[in-house]
Formats: sequence, C-alpha cells, structure tokens
Amino acid sequence: MSVTTARTSTLTAGLPKWSKLSTALSNTPSLTTYTTTGAPQVTTKSSGGIVYDVLTYAGSGTVTLPSSVANCEYLIIAGGGSGGGRYSGGAGAGGYLSGTTTLTATTYTFIVGAGGAATAWNQGNNGTDTTALSLTAVGGGRGGSYANYTAGNGGSGGGGEYSGGTGGTGTAGQGTAGGNFASLAGGGGGGASVAGQAGGTAGANIGGNGGAGSSSTITGTAVTRAGGGGGCASSNGGTHGSGGAGGGGAAGGTVAGAGELLTGGGGGAIRNSADSASFTGGNGGSGVVIIAIPRG
Repeated sequence: MSVTTARTSTLTAGLPKWSKLSTALSNTPSLTTYTTTGAPQVTTKSSGGIVYDVLTYAGSGTVTLPSSVANCEYLIIAGGGSGGGRYSGGAGAGGYLSGTTTLTATTYTFIVGAGGAATAWNQGNNGTDTTALSLTAVGGGRGGSYANYTAGNGGSGGGGEYSGGTGGTGTAGQGTAGGNFASLAGGGGGGASVAGQAGGTAGANIGGNGGAGSSSTITGTAVTRAGGGGGCASSNGGTHGSGGAGGGGAAGGTVAGAGELLTGGGGGAIRNSADSASFTGGNGGSGVVIIAIPRG
C-alpha cells in the first residue's frame, strides 16, 4: 500500500517517536510530499540546525520523491552470515555502506537482505545482499566447520574452523576478513571496521572474538552495527569467542548466539562435540536500509 507522507520545516510538539509520517505530520502544512511503501519506521533527528525525516526499512520497500533533495544520508547493511555447525568459526557481518547523496525525482526501491540460516555439522550460510540507491552491500560470509568445510567470503569474511581453516575475505569498502584457526580454536568473523580475531590469539583453546562493527549517527543516536560472530574453543575448559560490537553473536558449546536483527551481525560458532543435529551455529542478523531526508 502506498502511503503519502508530508515533509515540513517546522516540528510540531508531541510528535510520536515511532510512527508513519502520514500520521505524525498530518496536522502540519505540507511543503513537499513523498510516498513510501514497505511501512518503514519513521523518526526525526536534528543535526547542524537541519531537521531530517529518518526512514528505517526492515524489509523491502520504496520511496518516491517529486523533486530532488540534496544532502540525504544513507546506511545500507546486508544480512550477516551464520556460524559454522561443528568445531567452527564465527560468521562475518553483512557489508556496510554509508554516505551522503542527492536523491532525485524518482522512485527508489530497497531490498533488505536476510541473515544466513544456521546449520548443524556443516559450514554456515552466507547472508543475503541488500540493494539500495544503485548500491549493493554484500552478504556476510559463513563460518567454517570441521572438517574441510570452508569459511565464506562476503561483506565481511567468516572465521576458519578449528583444525586448519582459513578465514574468508571481506569486500573492499564494506568489511574485513575473518580470523584463521590456531591452537585448536576457530577464528572470529570479520566486522565492518575490525577483522575477526584468529583462534588461539589469547591462548590455546580460546576461540577468536568477532570483529567490531561501525558506528553511525544517522538516526540521531550513535549505534554500532555489523559486528562479526565469535569462534569456538575446541574442548571443555576452553573459552569461546565473543561476538563483535555491533550485533555479532557469541560462540558456544551447545548454544550459539545469533546476529542481532537489523544490524547485519554475524552468527556465533558452535562446538557441538556431541555431533548432534540439535545444535547449530547462530543465525545471521538481518540487514537494514536507513535513509535520512532533510526537510524542505
């Protein structure tokens, strides 16, 4: 369903924090109108004396502008990969793209990528790409799994499994590489700003931590997103890797943490020494598209 939304240069007292602009601004004079589909969450922010409408898309949608608008901000994040399913590495975060652009009088379509689905035994699954504004954020790389199940390349790369796995590579300008195995421990998945830690960095049988994501103030508050998943330790008494700041999932023995939704965080690895189909790596976090449009 198409929703007509009003943009105005004057804030009205008592606006709800989360609502469609068609409701929030229905009693204010319209300077310019635009339409949206996909039911984005809408907030406002003020930066440098400019008030912005901030549209957050958790799924696919559109925005149609009748005229050009300069200095629009964007944040585009792909879905994170899922952690490996046995003696495994953490998954890489979804690709992270941000910047400022001029939006022209046209319809823009946004497709938000899902996180990779978790598996038992095998390597995880890569996250799905997110596309917006003629840009593509690449899905996060899967975590590797014992034996010979390789980590995936992606927006950020997945971590290698504990017995010899090499971390996947990240995409230039979007993320970092996953950590390699070492000392019988899986590597952490790469994050948007920091590469996944190699297994065993902090000592034998200590999983690598997921790499940290990147911070953005596009919503008016600093939020870190696109952290990598933690890698697993190989045996009892070991220490599993933590998820990277920005929604990365922690590794575990029988329960692995999922990447957080709307962050593109990578899923955590799992040890799964029981070789059970009941134990899986962590799911990847879904991606997001956020657009901040200056009011007229």
